[in-house]
Amino acid sequence: VHYENLSSEFYALMKKYNIVVTLPPKDKGVYSDGNEARLSYQDLDPEAIELVNEFAKVDFEKFGYQMVEEKFDENYSLEAKVVE
Repeated sequence: VHYENLSSEFYALMKKYNIVVTLPPKDKGVYSDGNEARLSYQDLDPEAIELVNEFAKVDFEKFGYQMVEEKFDENYSLEAKVVE
């Protein structure tokens, strides 16, 4: 289950295993305040990006996420590549 597709992938997983569980609405979440600015990879300096890439390399590879190679890489996507 990938964060950016949490609802759809979560419910597909629950259906697959015949589990009746629901997620709370997004507006009830801990981080749902749309008035606050959020930190993104674009706010990080090159050293921080390198540290994140190094620390989470296995996770990026295992879960199909692309590492940010340059601060403003225009081809970067937050979407995971689904590996079947």
